[in-house]
Amino acid sequence: MTYFDDTRDSWRARSSRHVLDRVAPATRTEFMVHYDGAEPIVVSSHADCLERVRRDQAYHMDSNGWADIGYTGLVCQHGRAIEGRGADVAGAHCPDHNVRAYGWQFMVGGDQQPTAAALARMARVYADSCARSGRQLRRMVHSDGYATACPGPFITRWVRAGMPVPTDPTTTTPTGDTAMSQQDVDELKDYVGRLLVKGYTVNGKSYPGVAAVNIENQRRITATGEAVAGVAAKVAALSAAVQQLAAGKPLDFAAIEAAARAGAADAIKSITVTVEGAE
Repeated sequence: MTYFDDTRDSWRARSSRHVLDRVAPATRTEFMVHYDGAEPIVVSSHADCLERVRRDQAYHMDSNGWADIGYTGLVCQHGRAIEGRGADVAGAHCPDHNVRAYGWQFMVGGDQQPTAAALARMARVYADSCARSGRQLRRMVHSDGYATACPGPFITRWVRAGMPVPTDPTTTTPTGDTAMSQQDVDELKDYVGRLLVKGYTVNGKSYPGVAAVNIENQRRITATGEAVAGVAAKVAALSAAVQQLAAGKPLDFAAIEAAARAGAADAIKSITVTVEGAE
């Protein structure tokens, strides 16, 4: 089996500060999943993913003072398993779980969801880890062993559901208890209907639907067509004055200012389109 698709050499890893403690695969009992943090990760190529791992190592070693990057490995959005600290050494990803747990990170952050390829690869890493250790490992997330938001609600639900592999490679939504129920669908339809047509209420105040607002605005705009035409004529006159100025001809600036003020006043009085909304 191929446990890692990209080795430490591929991302030019620094050497560990000291020799890391070895862990026999047979002593592993857990598989713990992490994410990168609160902010989404944006990469344009797999080379960017490898560079990101190198930066993670630098942060763990230089800022945290660890001997090496904390994770056993990382799975990027391209569906590749990247070697971190290594398979058979103690990690630095969660207190009291660094020896008995493999620690693997999805290279995502915040509300960002792993791609279907990433989910499938992590599920395979879990299966390979079980094979290495000769037992069914307990599936865990970082928050199971430490008070943290890691790895976020989506990944947590996915792990709790048994790490299902998406049947459709174009989707990143896992099957099982994370799928929308019929009640969720009906509530969403009702919400959209009220927002667009029926109208809605926020903090006790009623607001018309978007369609009603659009119809009223169109009526007001149509009713003020003649006023708009008058404003357009004034704008045209001002444009002609500017052209005269450009040609070096003398202009009556007081008259131009008066025309501008009159045009602005007419526009404000004639075109009043009010759209109320909620914060």
